[in-house]
Amino acid sequence: MADGKNAHIRKGGKRQSPEVVADEAKQLLDNPAFQRAFDGLEASIVDLIVKTPSDGSPEHEAAEREMCRSLRNLHALKSKLAKTVQGQQLREVDFRPTGSEG
Repeated sequence: MADGKNAHIRKGGKRQSPEVVADEAKQLLDNPAFQRAFDGLEASIVDLIVKTPSDGSPEHEAAEREMCRSLRNLHALKSKLAKTVQGQQLREVDFRPTGSEG
């Protein structure tokens, strides 16, 4: 499992600047193929959740939990990418939250 704290380190141990990481995240979010894949995967998971009849069995309940977990993880991924881009945009304008003046 990837460590979120080390997201700026590429395979081979090369450290990437926050700017590079944000730029790559933006390219991914803006990529029509990524958008289609995300939307298609999301629709497939939702379709499975909606169309799978509940029989009350423990197996079904476990499968439904797993599908919901997959949907949450998919949204968490997209949210993390968006927050990376937004964070860089705020750094570029030298944004400082109120009360953080030192």
